[in-house]
Amino acid sequence: MSNSNLNSSSNHFSCPKGGAGYVCPDEPQFVGCCSQDPCRNVDANSTSPCPGSNLYYASYDPFIHEEIPANACIDGGKWFTCTGANPSFIGCCASDPCKSPDHTGCPDDDLLPAAWSKSRPGQFALFQDEGTADDDELSGGAIAGIVVGAVAALVTIGALVWFFVRRRGNKAAAMSGHRHTSSVIEGEHRRMYPCPASPSFISSWIGAI
Repeated sequence: MSNSNLNSSSNHFSCPKGGAGYVCPDEPQFVGCCSQDPCRNVDANSTSPCPGSNLYYASYDPFIHEEIPANACIDGGKWFTCTGANPSFIGCCASDPCKSPDHTGCPDDDLLPAAWSKSRPGQFALFQDEGTADDDELSGGAIAGIVVGAVAALVTIGALVWFFVRRRGNKAAAMSGHRHTSSVIEGEHRRMYPCPASPSFISSWIGAI
């Protein structure tokens, strides 16, 4: 089974000098750029899933550098991830591509086939751009997104609480003012229209006359 994911413009891996990108789920778990399908080229007569001139330079997005630990090499050499190379280099090399004087990465003659390591959790999914270096952990970008979302939610909730508290206070103030005005009007009403005199008072006044 092969996966030509490394050349996709939406992914973090590419083959800037040719070949197609592969990450093979089965032994020897090849990952990198090759001009033939390394996932189908594994048998008793094969010395490498991507031998010689079929192997090409592989590059990656430096943004995910911290998510890629040292993986494995199939035919010797050492695993490298070089953000300082132009373009960045990922894979196995017979020399140190990170110390290239002209920053060109691993020379074509020094390229060696690389493999993702089962001892590094999440690497197969990472090379397929389906996960991060650890399937049980979130990437820095995901964590930042969650933090931003949480802060936005808290701000929204705070604004709503402030709005309703202020609205309630305004309503209480309005009701208090309304009660005060009513009592004044009632008092004026009583002054303008006093109660009529009682019958006993009228009788006394007539008798006096």
